[in-house]
Amino acid sequence: GQGIYDAYIVQAPWLPPVYKGLKSLTTYIKDNNDYIDFMDINQASRSAVSFEGEVRALPLDTDYISLGWRQDVFGNPDIKEAYKSSWGEELKVPDTIEEMVVIG
Repeated sequence: GQGIYDAYIVQAPWLPPVYKGLKSLTTYIKDNNDYIDFMDINQASRSAVSFEGEVRALPLDTDYISLGWRQDVFGNPDIKEAYKSSWGEELKVPDTIEEMVVIG
């Protein structure tokens, strides 16, 4: 290789500051479509490795975060009443991170 490393793994949050130092894989992916079906990768993962219209990495794995809640808490009339009394609004399962922080 020409540099210190021939290959390395970078997690998605660290790609934006270093992507300009990564070779574009766009042509390689197009030329090897039989082996690399880039469009079979979900849109969020494709976006995480694409910068300025060029693919700069291949997703190795992806993480998805889910939210669960206790139905016995959110459905409990006493808790719902106490929440409304304290906060002046109905207790409901949060739709956004901001709502989750308020409830938390």
